[in-house]
Parts: sequence; C-alpha cells; structure tokens
Amino acid sequence: MSTGELLFLGFILFIIIFSAVRLAIGPLITAAEVDEKTIDESGLTNLSNIGVLSKKELNEVIQIFYNKGYENREYETYLKYAKVLNELKETNYFTEEAFNEKMEKLKNYYGVK
Repeated sequence: MSTGELLFLGFILFIIIFSAVRLAIGPLITAAEVDEKTIDESGLTNLSNIGVLSKKELNEVIQIFYNKGYENREYETYLKYAKVLNELKETNYFTEEAFNEKMEKLKNYYGVK
C-alpha cells in the first residue's frame, strides 16, 4: 500500500468513527434539551421576566430543580437494583444473609436509609 492509499483509508476510518460518535451522542443531547424544556415549561423563566425572581435566584432555583431530578433518577436506579436483588433472593440465588449484605451495600452506596 502506498502512502496515499493509507491516508485515504485513514480519512475514511475517521469519517466512520466521527459519524458513529455523532449518532451516539445525539440522543444524549436531546435528553439534555428535554430537561431544559421541563424547567422552562415550569414557568421559572417567566418569574424572572416579571421581576419575581432575580437572575441569581433563578439560577439557584434551576439548580435546585436539577438536583432534585438527579436525586430522583438515583433513587429510581436504587429501586431497580433492589428489585433485581430481591428477585435473585426469591430464586434462591442468594441466602437471606447474603441478600441482606448486598442490600446494605446498595443502600450505603445510594445513601438510602
């Protein structure tokens, strides 16, 4: 293979990888836009526009909403994993002691009491 062919193949490989990454990131960007739309739809920006909230207060409130959503997603993930562990216990994969140990680790990781 000549240098020109290698460069051409390298360019083609770059295009393929670039396209694959762009397609993979697309849904993530859309999800971030949905979160912003949810905050906007809640009327928070209107509260700032009419003078009820200052720009600083608006940013703090948006951060609170974002953190609350993040905590909800974490708790939903905890529930999903707890359900999986419970199903494994019911199929006798885990003993009661092993199940309790795993649940304690899961609770400690997600900060659930």
